[in-house]
Amino acid sequence: MTVGADAGLQQVVDAVESGGGPVLAVVDGSGRVIGTIEPEALPALFDARGPRVAGTPRQRRRRDRLAAATARDLMTPLGRTPRP
Repeated sequence: MTVGADAGLQQVVDAVESGGGPVLAVVDGSGRVIGTIEPEALPALFDARGPRVAGTPRQRRRRDRLAAATARDLMTPLGRTPRP
């Protein structure tokens, strides 16, 4: 599953919820993969049970702060590894 670099937060969440796999590829305007989004690396957006939107009040507050984020803001660029 892929999303464009300028995809909004809701598009990212929808793509992860659709069950495309454990990693979501982020592509540029030419369709080249420029990074990935791993739900496990974003606990503020997704819970530990899998690709589901997190629901605790703390997680919702963090998610609300990220409401204007794009896929480019959330991705790990190729060649880098996410921090634990």
